[in-house]
Amino acid sequence: MTNTFHLTVRTPAQEVLQLSNATGVKVHTEGGQIEILPGHATTVGTIVFSRMTVTTADSADDYIVQRGMIFVSREKNSVQVLAYQCQKIQDIEYKNAQEYLEFVEERLKAGDDLNDYQLKYLENEKIAMVQQIKTLEDTKQS
Repeated sequence: MTNTFHLTVRTPAQEVLQLSNATGVKVHTEGGQIEILPGHATTVGTIVFSRMTVTTADSADDYIVQRGMIFVSREKNSVQVLAYQCQKIQDIEYKNAQEYLEFVEERLKAGDDLNDYQLKYLENEKIAMVQQIKTLEDTKQS
């Protein structure tokens, strides 16, 4: 058995990550926290909001993943993450995240012209942004 696996992370806008030498992925799914290592059983999981740690023999990088799916294939020795958003934590600007949260909160307060879909979307964005800002604050303290 190999000590690595192929990892692909995609959003609608871009391919965020493509590795042929991943040694591990930790992510929180709706079913709980999972750690994927080479030879992991085939599985599928839903990601609402999670910190995702990707390791190789040389490094460990942390990402924020929002609204996605993770597909693990033992047969193909691969892991694929398809997400609405995925960013490396070190690339996220705290100020921009805070400003976006404020914008979402303002739209929710004014909400007269929002349909049910828009209202639900903004409520979910607010939850995700609060979690993202908390993750950024925790990362700064570490």
